[in-house]
Amino acid sequence: MKIAIFLIATNKYVDFIPELVKGINKYFLTNHEKTIYLFTDSDKKIDGVTKIYQEHKPWPFPTLYRYHIITNGFEGECDYYYYLDSDSLIVDTVGDEILGKLVATRHPGFFNRPKLGFILDKKFLANSYVSINKVQYYYAGGFNGGSEYLKMAGQITKWIDTDQKYGHTPIFHDESYIQRYYALNPPDVILTPEYCMPETMPERVTYGIEQMKPKIIAITKKNVVR
Repeated sequence: MKIAIFLIATNKYVDFIPELVKGINKYFLTNHEKTIYLFTDSDKKIDGVTKIYQEHKPWPFPTLYRYHIITNGFEGECDYYYYLDSDSLIVDTVGDEILGKLVATRHPGFFNRPKLGFILDKKFLANSYVSINKVQYYYAGGFNGGSEYLKMAGQITKWIDTDQKYGHTPIFHDESYIQRYYALNPPDVILTPEYCMPETMPERVTYGIEQMKPKIIAITKKNVVR
């Protein structure tokens, strides 16, 4: 299988990429042909990636417009596509269990919360709105993918463009939109927070997931210029 892996890292976020690439090479879908596409403004030499130029823009552009960045910048065709936050580390085997049409990861912070504790966009006429009665889980934006990932990215791009015309930015940016998309198009592969684990044990204890063994870690952000 041909696998595309998308990373977005402008400004100082590019400093996370070398270690993430090492983890991808060692642990991530090792039985398949992989190409790592790095969207960046950096001219630093980074082995093992295909660079696509992406101008750095201030927050929240890098997260709200991540689907724009990917759909506008990527040209090619693969069997599966995956997005990883640049401030991630892969620390254990991520294998064929993640192959599917739509692959979603349950958010560690909402894993043990009742649905009434989910933070969903409440603007009724917005494309990011979804009724709490329509959602099964709350999903993380830091790791997702699948064979139909680009279809999802294209639809969310259109939703964001429409909402921006009316001046609406949802509370959790791109993550608010994936809640609606997955409510309308339920993922066939649902991963546990092991694929998006907080870096520190106190956070894991707070969320009640300290017994889980991490496969992908979300690094605690320190002194990173957005």
